Amino acid sequence: MQRKGTLFPEFTYVVDKTKAYEFTKAIGDELRQVEGEFFVPIGMMLFVVVQDGESIFKALNVTWKQVFLGGVKLKYHRPMKVGDTLRGKMECIAYNNPGIIELETRYSDEVGNEVLHEISTLIVSGETNGNEVETSRSGSDMNTGHRKQESVLHYECSVDRLAIAWMAVALEDPNLIHVEDRVAQEAGFPTVIAHGTFPIGAIGAMLAQWAGEENMLELDIRLVAPTFPGNSIRVEGSILERVDKKQTVEVVVRQKDQIVARGRAIVNAQER
Repeated sequence: MQRKGTLFPEFTYVVDKTKAYEFTKAIGDELRQVEGEFFVPIGMMLFVVVQDGESIFKALNVTWKQVFLGGVKLKYHRPMKVGDTLRGKMECIAYNNPGIIELETRYSDEVGNEVLHEISTLIVSGETNGNEVETSRSGSDMNTGHRKQESVLHYECSVDRLAIAWMAVALEDPNLIHVEDRVAQEAGFPTVIAHGTFPIGAIGAMLAQWAGEENMLELDIRLVAPTFPGNSIRVEGSILERVDKKQTVEVVVRQKDQIVARGRAIVNAQER
């Protein structure tokens, strides 16, 4: 079945406070507010396809049991707040290699202004032939040409089965690979795996605590290994030189000695 170029029906997404709370609780963070308005956690909008996953995956000729998040690129045009009503347009923009699908989603507000541009890389189990997945969305592989400082930003969160359950509720994710060992083992994992939004959300929490959600401009993250329950994940951020009122941060996420995610972020440096 042809996947590239597939268009999906436009959808409406209302950012729910309960879901945002569940997301932050899963990664050990808390909702932040300014003048009584709560910001949506960075990474919360990831993989919103689960809101209508069955029809989307059917169009791509896969099942939700086969699909894993492999990376994401986010570009923020303004901060998102709890209660925002967003209109989404999604398209499959790439199916260039076996086992890799890229979905582009543009979120606009009620008057048509773009709020968030998202490109999600999906890995389809059973189509990569056991090869390491390479995508075009690897922020850490990009040579910025800037001088790197020491890792000065840090964040750590626990990943246990209760946290995974919170994340599943926040994302409305029905994939049993996150809750049943048998299903995970059938997919080749020793135990259940945590959602890819754990390392991405932890990166977002670290950046939000440092710069604030309102200063987030871009996030480009690649997931390079599964995250498992039982051990915390640790995020480290290395701040690069400021250029044109923008600051780049290289990030890496580890679980024990294993790198599970890496990439970069760009924040507004005017107030820093």
